[in-house]
Amino acid sequence: MEPTTSSHGEPDTVDDREYNAGRVIGMLERWLIYLVVVFAQNYNVIALILAAKGFARFRQLEEREFAEYVLIGTLASLLFTVVIGQSILYFL
Repeated sequence: MEPTTSSHGEPDTVDDREYNAGRVIGMLERWLIYLVVVFAQNYNVIALILAAKGFARFRQLEEREFAEYVLIGTLASLLFTVVIGQSILYFL
């Protein structure tokens, strides 16, 4: 998923540097959550990870389309990672 139009209806160009940084942040987020779920099993730390991500993007979250984009990606990433981590714990 990536945004394709701006709020003004004009084609929006995707900044490759920002897009790649977002991908790295997402991968790190998933690995940290996975490690917390499998090894620490302290779900409070997940809130800290998500708060740090929100803090880093605080100004950009004022744009509704960007906020929805980030929220959908974050929640999908969180759900996927927790399900995988819990599955691994169940089968071990």
